[in-house]
Amino acid sequence: MFQERLASRRWYGLVAEDAGELLGFKLGYELGKGVFYNMLMLLLSEGYQVFDIEPQEQLEDNRIWFRKALTS
Repeated sequence: MFQERLASRRWYGLVAEDAGELLGFKLGYELGKGVFYNMLMLLLSEGYQVFDIEPQEQLEDNRIWFRKALTS
């Protein structure tokens, strides 16, 4: 779903760190010329929660794991 939505759009990932320690991040994709939407807000609004951050050797390669509770 998200890969299809982002396939033809510019995207960005901003990372805040101090001495190699992750302090925060922001993910987004372009809606129009110079207008970006925050992907994290999209995921949270769709019911996803951040449940883990998997550190990698390079800070920008850290993996953010999301999960969503299934409802019936």
